[in-house]
Amino acid sequence: LTWTRQYTSPHDLDGLAVIDAQHAWVTGMNRTVLVTADGGQTWQARTLPALVPTTTRIKVTAATARTAWVITTVDGAPDNTAYVLHTQDGGLTWDVQVQTAVGPGGFSWINAADQEHVWAVGGYSAALRAAPNIDAGFIWHTANGRDWSKQTEPAAGIVIGVDAVDANVAWAAGRQGVYRTLDGGTRWDFYDLLAMADANHIDSVEGGAKVWMSGDSFNVFYTDKGLSPDLTAQDWQNRTPTVLGDKVAFMVDFIDAQHGWIVGGAFGGNIGGVIAQTCDGGLTWQHQVWPDFQQIEKLEMAIPAQ
Repeated sequence: LTWTRQYTSPHDLDGLAVIDAQHAWVTGMNRTVLVTADGGQTWQARTLPALVPTTTRIKVTAATARTAWVITTVDGAPDNTAYVLHTQDGGLTWDVQVQTAVGPGGFSWINAADQEHVWAVGGYSAALRAAPNIDAGFIWHTANGRDWSKQTEPAAGIVIGVDAVDANVAWAAGRQGVYRTLDGGTRWDFYDLLAMADANHIDSVEGGAKVWMSGDSFNVFYTDKGLSPDLTAQDWQNRTPTVLGDKVAFMVDFIDAQHGWIVGGAFGGNIGGVIAQTCDGGLTWQHQVWPDFQQIEKLEMAIPAQ
């Protein structure tokens, strides 16, 4: 209902990971990493290794106040190199866990289920770079918090968002629809929901059973059969707030089956960042437009300690 500006950065901020009501991580351009331990009253800067180009975009996921991973795109990086870096001391030191040439694009999102099971997704696309006939995605995974491997390269194209639920269950969102694994990534199933549009993010509650997808044209889809082995595209319900159809829904975050938020905005001249809220599982939405922001891309909610 009300918001307070806590910090202003000279650089774009692209990553957000909320641990609880007191601890959060923020990342952005120019190797920006910020942490708070007091609910955002104060923020401390951390330093990434110099091998990470200042022009690359940084996103973050965190399992605890001290354990986190960051990913990079390849904007401005030599040899199209993207990275996954890890810290166990609150960002004071970082280890490079993945260093890979991925073509134009890079990693798009990373999410940790716990301190061992983490998924990172990304890809490259003709829509992102003026390069014809380039459209591919990838999903990477670690099961010990340290050693990474590529699990799949989805045929539909770039993978944009990911929600890691536990050691076995994860969801991903990308070109045309969403992906699901129930076995730690050995198999990924694809659900085509958005013919040629992008699903930008996905979030679930109740162990992955109830799931919401957010995408272009503020498309929102929901299923309560997220753990069913027989899930099909027909099991998804359209819960799009049509009044926001000229905006893009960048991220969705639910804290229980009823209460969730989506943030978004628009590419180009249609200004105004959007925050939309539902209290009935996405059947109805209320929203605010912040005209002084072009778009809002990240939001995570924490349930206050009782």
